[in-house]
Amino acid sequence: MGKYGFHVVDADGHVADSGTRILSYVDEPYRERLGRLIEWRRQNTGGGHMSPVDIPYNDLAQGFERTGRRLLGTSDVADNLDQTFQIFGTTSGFHAQMRAGAGNDPQVTREDLTEMGIDEAVWFPTQLTSVVSIREPAYEAAVARGYNRWVAEFCAAQPGQFFGVAVIPHHDIALAVAEIERVAKEPWCVGITSCLTLPDKLPDHPDFHPIYRACEENDLAVCVHSGTDRPPYAPARAELTDNYFLLHMTGHPWQQMRAMASIIGGGIYELFPTLRFAHLESGCTWVPYWMERMDSHAEKLAYTVPRLKARPSEHVTGGRCFVSFEVDEALLPAAASALGEDHLVYASDYPHYDANLDAIPDLVARTDLTDSQKTKFLGTNARRLFGRMG
Repeated sequence: MGKYGFHVVDADGHVADSGTRILSYVDEPYRERLGRLIEWRRQNTGGGHMSPVDIPYNDLAQGFERTGRRLLGTSDVADNLDQTFQIFGTTSGFHAQMRAGAGNDPQVTREDLTEMGIDEAVWFPTQLTSVVSIREPAYEAAVARGYNRWVAEFCAAQPGQFFGVAVIPHHDIALAVAEIERVAKEPWCVGITSCLTLPDKLPDHPDFHPIYRACEENDLAVCVHSGTDRPPYAPARAELTDNYFLLHMTGHPWQQMRAMASIIGGGIYELFPTLRFAHLESGCTWVPYWMERMDSHAEKLAYTVPRLKARPSEHVTGGRCFVSFEVDEALLPAAASALGEDHLVYASDYPHYDANLDAIPDLVARTDLTDSQKTKFLGTNARRLFGRMG
């Protein structure tokens, strides 16, 4: 029994990965190249070229720039200098209450989770899903493999309590399958994470089928997880006028809507009948709306989804589709009713700036959920999603 009366599995916590931290885990000759990229970023950070992170998005100077600088209601970023504006938030991306070592020191992290009431955690990267922007397949694969080695060591420090999802390369599917087969032999790995998105391909594309097959054969969950204003970019990024309020609010759900519809519409659930998918960090109350809209379009535009053999909503509620929720979602009980209460999982987003560190006592205190639902949402469902947890 956990701290607040329920055994809690965090289905989506984050490690504090960085290029510097994974550098020694990357094979040569790519370790040396990554080191030069980190140094390039160090020298150019603050010069208007790149954001203050050292993750290897691309070794082209113009390859990536974090934006979101214009404040809504202003004409351009120069207006941000208006002294009447109350600028708040964090520049680091991490919660203001986090201690040094959160997300990278296993002991500090374990202590934090104990305080929050979390018993077991599944770790996702903070930045490394953007490895897809490295267009050289062998280089991308080497960096993904380096991250997976680093997170494996992180998880091994808390065996039976820390698990992780692996990052995979995208530009050479054979390399992706090889990495899946490698990490599947290791006890920490319970899934893979990706947006499953390339400039000309969405998750329904047959090129991704070998990835799905390898995950299905190795009982690994496929976790769709995006980031904010970083590769692979969310839909309509260029139309949001460089404002972080819009970029963050829309990026995750738009990515998830697109991914869910293409996975279901592309017949992926039919082709891989035991494969499990998770849609994360977007809340859950968009899903009932999306279920109805997918059902309507699948009926009226059936010729566009020839491989789909069931109503989309039947796949969402069929036992293999999981969605994370936010504890403060007022419509959580209604969403649970529409999706089925066996499909929702708790995700802390620790140690990011918008994590709710009191989420578990807040959920336990809710009177519109039953104890049975709380048990499922806080732990049982996550263990079904990540079957390799044991």
